[in-house]
Amino acid sequence: MSSPLHILDPLAKHITPFIFENPQCHDDIFQDFDLTSFFALSCHNQLISKALGYAIIGGSMMVKVPQILKMMNNNSSEGISSTSTLLDLFMTFTTLAYGFTKNLPFASYGDTLFVFLQTAVILVLIPWYKKNMPLFLVYVAISVFASYATYVKMFGLDLITLFQQAQVPLVVISRGIQILTNFGNKSTGQLSGITYFLSFAGCASRVFTSLVDAKDNLMALTFGTATLLNGLVWFQILYYGGAASKDDKKKKQ
Repeated sequence: MSSPLHILDPLAKHITPFIFENPQCHDDIFQDFDLTSFFALSCHNQLISKALGYAIIGGSMMVKVPQILKMMNNNSSEGISSTSTLLDLFMTFTTLAYGFTKNLPFASYGDTLFVFLQTAVILVLIPWYKKNMPLFLVYVAISVFASYATYVKMFGLDLITLFQQAQVPLVVISRGIQILTNFGNKSTGQLSGITYFLSFAGCASRVFTSLVDAKDNLMALTFGTATLLNGLVWFQILYYGGAASKDDKKKKQ
């Protein structure tokens, strides 16, 4: 039968190659309207994965902006672990370089480009507000070097894959440091609940796109671990919300 979407076929031909791996998916929906074949070929999973992937990329452009604005508005980096943020930068760099080097679909890793840039801003703001200029310059240098190394594919795929494999224990260490810092302070300081909720939701969605779009179990495992731990930090922000930090309590005494 003729597809009711056949009018869109000329335009869709330029778009669907970025969505469907199998060209038959395009024909099934825009020419033959064969939904049985469309679902049998798992075309619907590819469509959902791509739509979800591009939505995550769109959201990633702002995911850490609330955190950055909160630090800038308060002129403070209190409660934000420098070590945890540095590990975050390394992990986003690794995923970005891994996807870029392996030529994976941009929809499956593109959000890490924007998260990397925003994490770099947070990293350099930490020593800036503590008036530690030497450390500020070191963090700027690290951020610039990581950006350049990714762009020129400085590290081979074998090394990048090794970095990616190391992400699971690193994300546990990174988030673990932040979780313990929050627990010790009985406060989450300048941490943004919006940022951690978006990180939690984004990582959870990335588990699906990693399996369907990128077909990469290693990425799925990494994002699955990050989902759990980002959720724990977000829970702490909700739990400790409104609690004064130790420093604030001392000032009041």
